[in-house]
Amino acid sequence: MVRFVSFLLIALLATPLASAAVPVLVICTLDQPFLPFTHPDGSGLAQQAIRNAAAGLPVQLKWVTAPRRRCVADLSTNTTQGLVAAYDLQRTAYTAYPMRNGQPDRQRNVAMVRVRFYVRSASPLSWDGNKLGGVADPLVGVQAGFVYANDLLQHGIRADEGAPGLDAQFAKLANGRVDAVAAMENEAAPLIAQRYPGQIRALEPVFEDIPLYLAVSLPFYQQNRALVETIWSRLAPPPRQPASRAR
Repeated sequence: MVRFVSFLLIALLATPLASAAVPVLVICTLDQPFLPFTHPDGSGLAQQAIRNAAAGLPVQLKWVTAPRRRCVADLSTNTTQGLVAAYDLQRTAYTAYPMRNGQPDRQRNVAMVRVRFYVRSASPLSWDGNKLGGVADPLVGVQAGFVYANDLLQHGIRADEGAPGLDAQFAKLANGRVDAVAAMENEAAPLIAQRYPGQIRALEPVFEDIPLYLAVSLPFYQQNRALVETIWSRLAPPPRQPASRAR
């Protein structure tokens, strides 16, 4: 990997990019805290990892914030050029990800998130690692715009993306309007502890662990391939957050 990064740096500095106008990489992040990875004020661990990876390279980073779907839409039109996101095959028509042997390179992620199912404390719903049981044809709430909604469908699980945020999804769960919520542990655990103690619990085992990448618009990648590959290869994931369990 060290030789690979060195080769990219040499190639990068040997191209006209080094003497031409410095490209601007506009990265869209959520307009709400997605702790500990991103924050509107730029203090997230993933944001810091990207800044560290780009340090000393001929690139200017610019950060903007927007709702998730707007960030994705702007990336698709190259209005913005970067987004911290999970790999999504449907987005590869306009998005570049760090790849190895035709697959996303999990070693070059900026963060790893853990997704769990959350249910009411007295719910009979169970998860065996492959399918949900205990409730016939359960309806699972999921935040709109997140890639694991597609993963639910691949497991034959009905997904409800009708609520705008996780708090609204948990409110629907507490009121019995959905049977479970699929959510990222780093967001769900503190919210449950604060607003739903004793009412909502996490199912075991974990639904899935998802790497997040610095996804880059395809036009920007095609014009600055050596630069982007160097940033990706410099990225080191932040220390994994200790697994927490909502009770």
